[in-house]
Amino acid sequence: MKKGLFFVLAFLVMSTSANASWFIGAKTGSMLVKFDAVDVDKDPISVSVLAGYNFSSILNGGLSAELEVTQSISPGEFTLAGSATEEFDLESQGLYVTYQSPGVFYVKGRLGLVKADISGSSLAEGEDGESYGVAIGMNHGDLAFELGYTLVDDDVGFVSIGVVYYPVR
Repeated sequence: MKKGLFFVLAFLVMSTSANASWFIGAKTGSMLVKFDAVDVDKDPISVSVLAGYNFSSILNGGLSAELEVTQSISPGEFTLAGSATEEFDLESQGLYVTYQSPGVFYVKGRLGLVKADISGSSLAEGEDGESYGVAIGMNHGDLAFELGYTLVDDDVGFVSIGVVYYPVR
């Protein structure tokens, strides 16, 4: 899977159109965390920054590549049986191939590879693997506004709202 995604990204870079362009964005939202052995009392609130490259004009829809880095700004909390409440943070880095439908209002799907780390005083977990997500959005001038969900790994989903800036349309 990882080699296949690399070859898809390499092919896309070599087949860019004249309307291709870079973009940047930011998101915020809640990381929905589920642990098998522990109940989560409070999910962490996270922010992410992303940078990407469209392989065609964004208003015409099409493929893009995105790099996204996410970090907790408000820790999550869980309670182990018979102990005090503990805090944990979550960070992730992902590389995605996305497809966005054409038009002012759009739907976007993403598939990629992600590295996620959860850390706390009695908790440390890291995972690498596939990730996927969906978003709905609206283009307005040089900006796009999105509401999305990304499954970061089996235990974590990211519900987010964000804005993306396209310097060249």
